[in-house]
Amino acid sequence: MSKKRRGKKKLTAAQKRAKRERRENTQIIFLNGKQKRVPREKRIEGLPEYEYLARTADPVWLMENGYYELLYQREQMENPRDDLPASNPAPVQPPSSPAFRLESIQELTRRLMRAAVGPGDRVLDGTVGNGHDTFFLAHCVGPRGKVVGFDVQLDALAETEGLLNLQGLSEQVSLVHDSHEWLGLWLDTHWPGQKLAGAMFNLGYRPRGDHAIMTRPQSTLAALEQVINYLRPGGLLTVALYTGHEGGAEEAAAVLDFMRGLPPNLGQVVWHQFLNRENPPSLVAFCKK
Repeated sequence: MSKKRRGKKKLTAAQKRAKRERRENTQIIFLNGKQKRVPREKRIEGLPEYEYLARTADPVWLMENGYYELLYQREQMENPRDDLPASNPAPVQPPSSPAFRLESIQELTRRLMRAAVGPGDRVLDGTVGNGHDTFFLAHCVGPRGKVVGFDVQLDALAETEGLLNLQGLSEQVSLVHDSHEWLGLWLDTHWPGQKLAGAMFNLGYRPRGDHAIMTRPQSTLAALEQVINYLRPGGLLTVALYTGHEGGAEEAAAVLDFMRGLPPNLGQVVWHQFLNRENPPSLVAFCKK
């Protein structure tokens, strides 16, 4: 005697509404070969947020907010170059200013990293966030290089994945949904025996994300201690410190204490900060001997 097939359970009006809203507000992506549900990409006037900003935002605003990759994208749209492959554009350069000024923390960080990292190198982004540093590092190492980025926020990784796909840079980048305190385990598993040419950390919270989710001293120090061991001689570590948010000053102080305590025969450490600003960001950089 065959069993009667059960019909589909009918959803209530509230369940149907919730299902519809979930479908409208989220999307399925494949991140490093695994299926993930993430918030749907933000759109403005029918365009993805990044494309809308690249087309319409004031260049000065883009520069002040660190959107150098969008400045480059706009330049490419307005003045396409035939001599550069679309999948590997030149490293992003901040636009020149008619009057001399001191470099911002972001500009100095990228200038130092460009000097330390080249095509074919392996590098690490310890705090993916909005993807700016990951994007920058992918340009630095080119299609023959490798980038790994860590972040605990899945929507940050999804946004970064979209940005990399848009520019044809996703092949050389691995995005890891985990805390950077586990970077050593990942490197030993996926890049055994390999050394890093550079590593970037941008501490604090994600500017366009949940400000309650931020880096913490304990996991940050664990990550920094590990990553130094993976740097090659001449390898560069940069850490951008922010003190304007709750817990930021304590984390910055912990990082500076750690970096000051590194033995001189291990490498060089410098600290760069604007002194006449309230709660100014600062940069600490370590170059391994």
